[in-house]
Amino acid sequence: MGTTGVDLAGATAGGNINVSGVSVGFSAAQVQELVTAAVGSATQQHAAQIAELARQLTVTQQAAIGLLRSLGNANVSLEQLPNQLETAATRLLELERTLAQPIQGDAAAQVARDAARRLIDLGDFDAAAAQLRQGRQDARKRREDSQRIEAAMAADEAGLAKVDLRYRDAAALYAEAAELVSFDAVAAWRYRLDQGIVLAVLGWEFGDNAALQEAISVYAQALALAPRGLVPLDWATTQNNLGIALSYLGKRKGDTSLLEEAVTAYRAALEEGTRDRVPLDWAMTQNNLGCALQALGERMGDTSLLEEAVTAYRAALEERTRDRVPLDWAMAQYNLGAALLTLGERKGDTSLLEEAVTAYRAALEERTRDRVPLNWAATQNNLGNALQMLGAREAGTARLQEAVTAYRAALEEYTRERVPRDWAATQHNLGNALRTLGEREAGTALLEEAVTAYRAALEEYTRDRVPLRWAATQHNLGIALSDLGEGKGDTALLEEAVTAYRAALEEWTRDRVPPAWAMTQHNLGVALSSLWENKGDTVLLEQAVIAYREALKEYTRDRVPRDWAYSQHGLSNCLAELASHSATPEAHLAAAITHMENAVEGYRQVGDGYWGPIAEKRLAELQARQK
Repeated sequence: MGTTGVDLAGATAGGNINVSGVSVGFSAAQVQELVTAAVGSATQQHAAQIAELARQLTVTQQAAIGLLRSLGNANVSLEQLPNQLETAATRLLELERTLAQPIQGDAAAQVARDAARRLIDLGDFDAAAAQLRQGRQDARKRREDSQRIEAAMAADEAGLAKVDLRYRDAAALYAEAAELVSFDAVAAWRYRLDQGIVLAVLGWEFGDNAALQEAISVYAQALALAPRGLVPLDWATTQNNLGIALSYLGKRKGDTSLLEEAVTAYRAALEEGTRDRVPLDWAMTQNNLGCALQALGERMGDTSLLEEAVTAYRAALEERTRDRVPLDWAMAQYNLGAALLTLGERKGDTSLLEEAVTAYRAALEERTRDRVPLNWAATQNNLGNALQMLGAREAGTARLQEAVTAYRAALEEYTRERVPRDWAATQHNLGNALRTLGEREAGTALLEEAVTAYRAALEEYTRDRVPLRWAATQHNLGIALSDLGEGKGDTALLEEAVTAYRAALEEWTRDRVPPAWAMTQHNLGVALSSLWENKGDTVLLEQAVIAYREALKEYTRDRVPRDWAYSQHGLSNCLAELASHSATPEAHLAAAITHMENAVEGYRQVGDGYWGPIAEKRLAELQARQK
């Protein structure tokens, strides 16, 4: 049975080339003899035969010898020698025709081809192959150089896009640059790193969570381009940047798992980016680690994580010295202050709050208003927070007055037009300090200033924009209005306080923020009972009873015994008053006694030496009334 031939079509540069097959009038034995001579470099005695063979093959004599040598090196069988010689000659002629075709736009490549064709004519096929190989390598280098230039220009365009805040465009251009230099892992890594950075900035500055997620994916690509075993410091840099993106997204979404991943990434970076090897990069990563640990500690209520954050910031300060990098030193001092502030608040430790004040004041030595006005304002605001917490725990007013001074300093740069939300936050904080100060000092002026500050904050802290902050400000406004209304005997202010508390409860729901909801219910009860004292409307007392009972759903004795005692005390007072205006006075009075007994027990449990005796005295009065 015959076999079916298969034609393989091939494309050649410059179009289709038709090459006529060649044939030789030499027997297999004759070809074998010439092959042996060519391989042994003994062709002189066969010169006439080789000349004839070259004529028949239409190639130079040197090329014919080259073809014979190739057959010898290929170990072709005797019977196949004539056919293989004819095939090789045909291919050689086709190649020479191809090499003769001009290459448009690349003179260097044309030179390489011409040189190869000359070497072929000389029968030096190995040298011709080497010439073509070198030409190909040179062409690749020219192509890669061109792509490097294109990538660099794409990066330049990305830089301009960043200037215009077109971060998406910049990220796309960096990605294009990385693809253009995919043959160079180091260059591609740099562009991927830039792409990740710009996406992280977009995510953080514009609240774009999708961009942060993209940044995380891009850093994963960058890690593949920078293996730890080959480029450990590039790998460490990428881990640090990955940690930043994870930390940003974790803070934005309130996702502790992302924050934990950020901590892992930073700790990985520190394994290669050591203090001995890259001290300032090590310090930077320690600072970033501190930020992630602090955020995680705040969300999990874990003081051990906050303590780790303090340790990380202090480590950063070992290399980020004031003399070496003054603004980075100031940043680390600022972050240290924030961690100490939160830790001091959670642990009720005034020594930690004192350390926070020291750290913030240190930061202000370099974060001056002239040099970095907004950072100066941020530090003044946080210094105010630390001073206010200290002031709340001290009997005097000096710390609170210092806090007010710090907040007012911050507002000199934190203007509403420039940074509306920071302005609102500082107004809110100023209101807190003024309110606490107003509760301690005679007169109502400070409380009135507090009300003004809270109302200013609410101009930017709207319910639609920041519902929980709006609720917090409404709540604190309620406290100030209630204190002011009691101080002035002004029912209108007390009614405003009730309105503010009820507004807060629209967002501070039990499901969403149970402790804040309970606190607001308790304070609403206080305001309603004060309003009853001024208006004498028992409906207000009944509403106060409802509010206190709501508070007690979260204010349990096991969880918050002091707050539980406060609400039991307030509820008892309201029920006792209702006993005098009710059709069932005995039931109300009995309930009032029960709740006051609870309050006494709670005060004893927490060792409250102020409210405990007051509750005991009131309990005795109620029991006397019952008899």
